Amino acid sequence: MPVDKNLYFLQPTSDQAISVAKILNDHSLILITAVLLAHEKEPQYLKRIYNNIIKVDSYEELNKNNILVPFGASSTESLLKQSQIRLNKVAMSQNVLAVYDKPNFLKFCTEHDLPVPKTYLEESLIPDTAYPIFYKQKHEKGGGIRGIANSSKELPQSFQEDLIYQELIDTQGTYGVGFIANEGNLLTSYCHFEEISYPSSGGSAVVVKPVKNPRLIELTKQFLKQSNYSGWGLAEFKWCSRRQDFVFMEVNAKFWASCELALRNNANFNKYLFGVDSKEDDIEGIVFLNRALSLSLIRALNIIRKNKNLSYSYVS
Repeated sequence: MPVDKNLYFLQPTSDQAISVAKILNDHSLILITAVLLAHEKEPQYLKRIYNNIIKVDSYEELNKNNILVPFGASSTESLLKQSQIRLNKVAMSQNVLAVYDKPNFLKFCTEHDLPVPKTYLEESLIPDTAYPIFYKQKHEKGGGIRGIANSSKELPQSFQEDLIYQELIDTQGTYGVGFIANEGNLLTSYCHFEEISYPSSGGSAVVVKPVKNPRLIELTKQFLKQSNYSGWGLAEFKWCSRRQDFVFMEVNAKFWASCELALRNNANFNKYLFGVDSKEDDIEGIVFLNRALSLSLIRALNIIRKNKNLSYSYVS
């Protein structure tokens, strides 16, 4: 039987790459090649997930006529700096690189009346009354340095030039809108609530559940329209009790770590991105077991006990 598509997955050991590979493995006409950089380790479990594994010194060596699917921030940014990225009928345009620069993203939101946390670009600008403060890296690198400081003494003493500092929005969890857009128009979306994260100060979902909230869709649409966004990504929000509104935390121009929920519950994602028809599972949420175990064994067991009705995902 002839192969319909041969996809090349960049950063294939990422949780999101493995989740998507497992979903697409149900389609026999699709072959998936894992692309590792020369310095990256090759875990044994990759052979169970991918049809083929290759190594390259840089992504520039890859044939641009192949279907290249970047999963992490670094591979997505690397390809975008060369040209747009096309998956099936969806193209991610180079202008989305603007969201990788967090100060630029926050400035854009402020200029277009989109709610964001109070932000300080330098430690010296933070008043004592602003603590506790949330800090993270200025440029999206996928994970990276982030945390909460209750005073200036708790701020990282190194990498200060790489950090921004924001008011702490101290409410439970994080809200996300996974989306596909074309020239500022929303094509499809899926909203979720990230109830527990690893690390807890801000990271990848441990427990993620569907949520319906028109305000989240409205704010996402406004950003997409104002920025003329084309491609896929995740808009992240926190609920602010003081403002009684959601605030933008960031927009990730890449596949997000919990994208499995959106791809399993909204068949449009698989259709738009990979040209495949898939059934919709209508699952009530996902517990990512590998991240739960990273919290602690006791915490993982408590999470499992409280979420017996949810699906479970383990990436390897």
